[in-house]
Amino acid sequence: MRLGTCFNHHLLRYVFTDDSFLNVKSYSSQIQKDLKVNIKLSGEWGTLRQLPVDLNEEMAPDDVCSGMPVFPLSEVAPSREITALGLNLNDITGPTEDGCLRIFDYATSKIMGLAVFNPVSKTFTKDEIFKWKRPATWSDKEAASVPMMYVLASYIVHLANNPSDGSSILVNRGLIPLSQALISISLSENIQTFVTVYGNDEKKTLMEIFPNLEDRNIFDCSKSTFYIDLLLRTQGKGVYKVVNTFTEDAMIEACVKSTGVLGTYIQVSMAPMIKNSKIGMLLFRDEVIALGATINIVMDLEKEHKVKIRDFVQNALNSGHAKPFTNLLSIPSHSHNAEAVCLLKNAKSKVVVDLKPNLKGSNSKTFVCDSSSNYVVIGGQPQTEFWLKLTEWLLRRGARRVNVVLTQPNLSTALSMRLQTLQESYPTSRIHLHSTKQISSKACIEHFVNDIESAASLSTIFVLSSAVKDYSESLHQVLQNKGVKCGLVCLGNGAERLCERWKKEGCTSLCVRCSPAVLDNYSFLQHLDELIINSKKNAVVTVNRYSLQHRKYQEKTGTEWNHVPTSLPELHELLRLSSSKPTFVEVQSRTTRREQAREIDPVFVIPGLRFNHARRIAERLYFPTFIARLPSDVVDIEFMASDLAQQMSEMPQNMFTLIADEWGGTLALHIASKLQILGKVATAVLLEAAPATTSNWAAKLMSDDEALLKNYIKLTPKVQLRLRECSSWESKIDIILENSVDKTEMRKTLQALSLLRNRLKGVLRVKPPARKIKFICNLFRYGQALKSDQCSLKEYLQKKAIIHVREVDSMLAMIDQAIDEINSIVLFEYKDAAYRQEDNTIGIGFSSTTRNNLPALTCIHSVHT
Repeated sequence: MRLGTCFNHHLLRYVFTDDSFLNVKSYSSQIQKDLKVNIKLSGEWGTLRQLPVDLNEEMAPDDVCSGMPVFPLSEVAPSREITALGLNLNDITGPTEDGCLRIFDYATSKIMGLAVFNPVSKTFTKDEIFKWKRPATWSDKEAASVPMMYVLASYIVHLANNPSDGSSILVNRGLIPLSQALISISLSENIQTFVTVYGNDEKKTLMEIFPNLEDRNIFDCSKSTFYIDLLLRTQGKGVYKVVNTFTEDAMIEACVKSTGVLGTYIQVSMAPMIKNSKIGMLLFRDEVIALGATINIVMDLEKEHKVKIRDFVQNALNSGHAKPFTNLLSIPSHSHNAEAVCLLKNAKSKVVVDLKPNLKGSNSKTFVCDSSSNYVVIGGQPQTEFWLKLTEWLLRRGARRVNVVLTQPNLSTALSMRLQTLQESYPTSRIHLHSTKQISSKACIEHFVNDIESAASLSTIFVLSSAVKDYSESLHQVLQNKGVKCGLVCLGNGAERLCERWKKEGCTSLCVRCSPAVLDNYSFLQHLDELIINSKKNAVVTVNRYSLQHRKYQEKTGTEWNHVPTSLPELHELLRLSSSKPTFVEVQSRTTRREQAREIDPVFVIPGLRFNHARRIAERLYFPTFIARLPSDVVDIEFMASDLAQQMSEMPQNMFTLIADEWGGTLALHIASKLQILGKVATAVLLEAAPATTSNWAAKLMSDDEALLKNYIKLTPKVQLRLRECSSWESKIDIILENSVDKTEMRKTLQALSLLRNRLKGVLRVKPPARKIKFICNLFRYGQALKSDQCSLKEYLQKKAIIHVREVDSMLAMIDQAIDEINSIVLFEYKDAAYRQEDNTIGIGFSSTTRNNLPALTCIHSVHT
């Protein structure tokens, strides 16, 4: 018998019988037991259970989303002598789905090297060959950033099929860590070095890092035709060794064409192989030798090759050519591998972990699940969607076996689709739905627990809402009789004494006294980690919407610092991306550049004080994109708005969309007002960028110059004392510069701080424009913002702004979640030479949403001029 595919296949129940005649009514009592498979042989009923096969531990999956255990990074290297770790994906370019963290750089007080971590056995094995004496002047994090990148770079330069008739190399994406290591080693070996970068900004940065690199040897890889310029530069010979870190087929073909005859094409990224890119014929056609170079290949080399590479790296260290990367990204040791993998896949910098004990004692506040254990979620009445949110919460924390018991296991179509999507996101997870009939009595509960325990040990049971009173006591008695020591988390009223007793027996136990409405509050799950971890102290807690708001308020104390650069490299980048006058610079988006897509009106991004936000926005827009570059010494917002509006008005378009994040919102609204005066149509999309909100946190930052300085500069007590005696910013700068060791670097930092202070001063001084904007604007907010809160935008707008609230807890998360809607509300203009558009209408994109499971159109606005 062949069963057809069924969308809601988990709802099917099967009956197999040897009866000569089918009597469905006589089967009703058996069917009511809600077993998936019912078998009747010789008058006896039975069932069939599918139990998972125990896999060899050495064959554990190596993907976080495919069952790899989730662990804090602090557990990777248990030895206290290791002070920092460097993180490396198997594919260092990051685009593949392989999210394993297996090979780490490490640093101690005396040495640095490479080690292999087994996430199943939790063993950290140092490589006996790949280790070096740590330079005395390097910090822990700097020492942990170097080994892997320079080992791989030395392998590529010295061992990977060196051509005998030439010495030249093409390094792609010059600013990623591996590329910087390759450039440094190639220049030290007097190899003719060619590099590709994205745009002039990256080229300028690369020249600052490598002043000996020839300007004419740097090419723009924003387009796949860069190989033409390279061939012209090499008189058609190409390059003898090409290192490819691209994943796109067009860029791979360009790299192959850049390789000279019988030259070596080295593939670093594994993505082309995974997606079966057809590069074999290209290599054959162009007579190119192809090799792979990954961290796994290097770690598996024979001893003699490892020794050679170790010596090459040692020579580079002795000569000063192997040096730490300038823009390190540090994450706390209590971060988990799943979080680190997500960060690594998008990071362009080397990511390191500081393992030194934190004096403030920042312990992990995340509940970590065991992928090999079972977790049970028992839903109550009314049956809300919280069980599905909790299931996802468990999967994100490493759980892979989740059993959900519901009063109504027959899900609606919408819930079934959401569950199916969740299972597809975690392909090795097992989410089983059960009916509460299976736990309706102690005998049924015992059978249920036996079934679960036969597959894997039971870790934690979550009981929700009314199910707390209905089932928690019976569950406790059965578990106690069977001697099962598992955690019990009751989210509802009625299990206070039970949880206290369970805690005394040495088990994780928590009773959260709350209403069903509190469970539906999106911020509840954000605090559940902390509640479970603190249950050793408090097994019974009360949570209501007021306490949630209070917790949120406590977390937001001092969050004004989240709106400014959080590290010294990020602060320096703010200075580097300034200009002598206000202007716009085109950046790469998801479409072609302006000159190739003149029929599409561009979008203008006004950045805040953290440039990575604006960059994240630009990378996800489906329009040609320009980002504003602003002078470092200008305080007057009105002046910059006038200059930028004049430049925009000279473009061949009548409609403009300005997208601004945080600080940039005030400037964007002033630009829109001035464009309106010039007869243009302009709308602003503000991402947490209401001027009143910006002024609030800017005022807090400007109220304490010493705190602003100490956030980026380590000040001695003597200097701090002298600063308190000064009243002007200029005199404070002079004192710090006077007492600094590296005056060049300090001068750069102080210039960046002055820029930051000027920007803050500008938003505090500016007043709303005299002429309000008459076109509709959109304000995106996150957290617990209210849709009714216009954030004092009535001072800038004639009409109410459209407020969008995203239930996330960070700016970048909001950008990622809202970017599709932002793309849909960008203004566009139908241009027709024969039939001119009516003056009183414009076009605007729209997005489709659903309401009550019915399609509904949103974001359709008619703007009258």
